[in-house]
Amino acid sequence: MRFMVALGLMMILLATALLAQSLVKGMLAGRVLDDSTGFPISNVNVFLSGTSLGTTTDGKGEFILRAIPPGTYELVTSFVGYQVDVRPVRVNRAAEGPEVIRLKPMVYDLPMVEISAPDPEEWRENLKTFTELLLGYSANASSCTILNPHVVDFAVDPKTGAFTAKAGQPLIIENKALGYRIEYVLRQFELKETILNYNGHPKFVDLEASDEEQLARWKLNRWKAYRGSLQHLLASMAQRTIRREGFLLQLTKEMSLARSGVPRKPVGPDDILVPTPMPFEQRLSFPDYLEVRFLREPAERAFARFLGVERVSTTTRFSGGEVNYQTNLSDAAEMQISWLRLNVFSTTITSNGAMADPRAITTYGYLSYERLAEMLPLDFTSTTKEAHLQ
Repeated sequence: MRFMVALGLMMILLATALLAQSLVKGMLAGRVLDDSTGFPISNVNVFLSGTSLGTTTDGKGEFILRAIPPGTYELVTSFVGYQVDVRPVRVNRAAEGPEVIRLKPMVYDLPMVEISAPDPEEWRENLKTFTELLLGYSANASSCTILNPHVVDFAVDPKTGAFTAKAGQPLIIENKALGYRIEYVLRQFELKETILNYNGHPKFVDLEASDEEQLARWKLNRWKAYRGSLQHLLASMAQRTIRREGFLLQLTKEMSLARSGVPRKPVGPDDILVPTPMPFEQRLSFPDYLEVRFLREPAERAFARFLGVERVSTTTRFSGGEVNYQTNLSDAAEMQISWLRLNVFSTTITSNGAMADPRAITTYGYLSYERLAEMLPLDFTSTTKEAHLQ
C-alpha cells in the first residue's frame, strides 16, 4: 500500500521531531526482583538494546537510565542464573517508570544420557565459522575479537544440516576499529543451507583510547561506518535528506543486480512514511522490496568475495532472500546496492534512524554484508554526530 502525505505537513512534523530529538531527553527508572522470592537483585545488567545506554542495579535492585532520546526501545535485563528479560519501552517525556522487572531463575533440564566432550578441533572450526558469520567480512571485522568464545556451544542438525550457536552468557566483543566493547546477548543464530538468521541485543561501551590520535581515528572510522548504514538510511528518510545524503530509493517486485529489464519505481520518503501521534516517530510501510543505492562511496573490495562465496549457479542468497544475477560480478561489486523487505505490514522509526522493532526489516545485499563489526549504537547520531563532523 502506498501512502501520500502533503509536503507541508511533513515539514512541520520534521521540525517538531527534530526539536523533540534535540531538547527532550527521557529517563527510565525501575527495580529488578527475583520472581520466586520477590527479593531485589543487585548488580543486574540493564540496558537499552543497540545503544550505549546501560547501568547496573544497586543494593535495592533499583536502576535509573538518563538522557534517553525519545523513542521506543527494547529494555534488556540480564543476570547470570536468570532468564533474560526483554520488553518494549517507550520514552516520550522527562520521566518514565518505575519499571518493575521480575527475573525468572534459569531452569536446567538434566539429560538422562551421557554427554561426551566436544572435539576441540571441531569446536575451533565451528568458532571460526561463527565468528565470520556474526562479525561479517568487512575491513573492520579483522579488528574485532570475541574475548569469551568459551561461552558458545555449537550444534549441527544431522537431518537438515542446520548450524546453530547458543551462548550461556553475553558475548564480549572488542572492536578496535571503532573503539567499542560490545556486550552481545545472543538470542538466535542459525545457518541453514545458505540462509543465515541471527538476532541479539548489543550494549556498547567506549574503549579507552591510548592517545588523542587513536581517539581521532576511532571517530573517523565511526563516521565512515555510519555512512550508508541502515541507521543512516532510516535517519535520512525520517529527516527528508535522502538525496543530500546520497541515497537513491526505488520500489521493485524482485531483487536484481541488472541495471535494466527489471521494473523499478523511484520513491521518496513521503511515499512510504506517515506521521504518528508521537512527534518523534513515523510509520514506515512499502510493498515488496525497497531497493537502496548509496552513491557517495563504492563497495568494499571484499564485497566481491562475499558475492562469490555465496554464489550458487545463477542465484545468490542473502539472509533469507535471493538475488538473480543478470550482470557480471565486477559490476555488482562496485556499488553499494541493498534491498529491504518488511516482515510486518509497517514499522515505526525515529528521526535518528532507530526502529521500534529491529526484527521488522530484513536486509539483503550490501546491508547484509555489513554486520556486527560495522554496528554503531543507536544513540550515536544524537550524541556524537556533530563531533565527528568537526
